[in-house]
Amino acid sequence: MKKIFLICFIIFPSLFIHANDDFRIPNRRFELSLANMDLGLSNDHFIARDYLHGPFYILGNFGNILSDFSRILLNEEVITINAGEFLKGFIIDCNATFQPFSFKFDLNENWSFGLDIAHTNVSGNISLSENMLTLNETDQEILNTGMAVIVEALAIPVHFQLRNFRIKIKPAVYFPLLYAEPGINYSYRNVYDDNGDAIGIRLDAGINKQFYIPVNLTRMEDNSFNDIVQYAQNNFWNNNNISLGFDLSLGTEYPLFPWLDLGVDIMHIPFLFRGARMHYYLQLSGNTFLDTSHLDIAEIIANGGTIPEEMLEKIYGFSEPTFNPGSATKELYRPFKLLFYANVRPFPFDKPIVTLIPSAGFSINNLYPDIAAFEGGMSARVDLANLFITTLGINYNDRNWINSLDLAFNFRALELGIGLSMRSPDFVQSWRGAGMGLNLGLTFGW
Repeated sequence: MKKIFLICFIIFPSLFIHANDDFRIPNRRFELSLANMDLGLSNDHFIARDYLHGPFYILGNFGNILSDFSRILLNEEVITINAGEFLKGFIIDCNATFQPFSFKFDLNENWSFGLDIAHTNVSGNISLSENMLTLNETDQEILNTGMAVIVEALAIPVHFQLRNFRIKIKPAVYFPLLYAEPGINYSYRNVYDDNGDAIGIRLDAGINKQFYIPVNLTRMEDNSFNDIVQYAQNNFWNNNNISLGFDLSLGTEYPLFPWLDLGVDIMHIPFLFRGARMHYYLQLSGNTFLDTSHLDIAEIIANGGTIPEEMLEKIYGFSEPTFNPGSATKELYRPFKLLFYANVRPFPFDKPIVTLIPSAGFSINNLYPDIAAFEGGMSARVDLANLFITTLGINYNDRNWINSLDLAFNFRALELGIGLSMRSPDFVQSWRGAGMGLNLGLTFGW
């Protein structure tokens, strides 16, 4: 019954349009968006349906799952891992955006301005490389362990028409709540004697990672987690720890032909090269090593089967991880992105229903050891009288392949948007459900 209702709800607008050629929902002159969100979590190995019950089972047994979380698993005793695939490397990536308030006013079709307040982005990634998992030789390989929480405190999006060009400008002010770049390194090599014969291996791993935060913890005597949280709550707004950053996003679009528009978007250009500044951090430090070239079996036997202390110090070392506050200025910028795109209307209608949107560009993000990455893909939008809009996409964005379906139900006074996606850093796994995304939006206006 639910599927029949959904199909009828989708088909009804198209039937209505064919019967009323001049009907189309007008664009809103002003609109207010509240509590929009976009959530995504992905990996390149584990597939949810292989390990977890389906969503309807989870909803029907929600109370039991809360009391015993293992009930969410298909098999509570066994979790299998495909070692061959896992040893090629493992990546976890998460991204969440919360937009509590946005306002937009269209003076006419050629000019508009808006106001965005407290848009917050949370992002993070963890990776285990193939070299690390398979013990291949590598030197000072940096592992992905970046994370950031950045608040766009205020942005003013403006659009206007300049001859045939549609121009978009959005100056923004932002500040970070948490920022940490990759800071874990790993090395593995074979050790050879003077004759070139292998006599052992040497493994080194170290962490020297600063978690930048907007509060000064250097004066705290007890660095327990509860004390840190309480101190942050009491001192967040009581000092000058927050230094705002400024950036600018630009875009332009040009109608080259009646069926083709070309455009480019440039996001987060540092304004006057002023990034947000953070002055305090918590530093996590530690290291370990293993060197089997110093292992002498004859000496161990002569010592009664125990490893002499002097030998052990050469074979293995481990420093207890420390978590200490400190102060240093860190200037940071939001991820830069440049994207070229086209709006292609393949059917010669006065009011085309289908638009194809290919795109290509790149991004720069310091949360990854390799800061530059490709961006782009293909989307197709079906617009039925501005009443029901469907967008299908296969895109590579933010280091993930994202296969998306977005629906918008626009009744002018109210618009509801909902989107679902399958995603993964690996293209094949993105179609198998190795990651999921959800976005919701609610817009009011007239």
